[in-house]
Amino acid sequence: RPLSRRADRGKRRHPPLPAPSIPPSRSRKAPASPAAGALYPAEQIAESAGIPRCRCGGVIKPDVVLYEEPLDQAVLARSVELIEEADTLIVGGTSLNVQPAASLIDFFRGKNAVVINRGAPARSMQGVLFIDGKIGEVFSAV
Repeated sequence: RPLSRRADRGKRRHPPLPAPSIPPSRSRKAPASPAAGALYPAEQIAESAGIPRCRCGGVIKPDVVLYEEPLDQAVLARSVELIEEADTLIVGGTSLNVQPAASLIDFFRGKNAVVINRGAPARSMQGVLFIDGKIGEVFSAV
């Protein structure tokens, strides 16, 4: 089963496989104030002067995990479950150098593991097919 819906884009030669329910690591669609949980349209953020602030006084930030911020533990736990159940795992666009995401591949027990990245991964992996290239170009060629 595909672990990423992104990998399922583009032309297909076969019918798509059903995608598992993956808890979004970025569940909000717009910048947000972590303090208030409020969402703000990107246009409002672009028009603000200085650091954008919520009406509660908190800083509005993009809904991404920044370096050294903790990951959502429920998202990590569900990711591990899905990786353990997968027959094929495709990992793209990472050197497998940043933890804890780099360790997720260790939970894979299926038959086919593929890593697509420009440049070799930070660690060697027995039985993993490595493709040195840009992920978009590789998927376009498939």
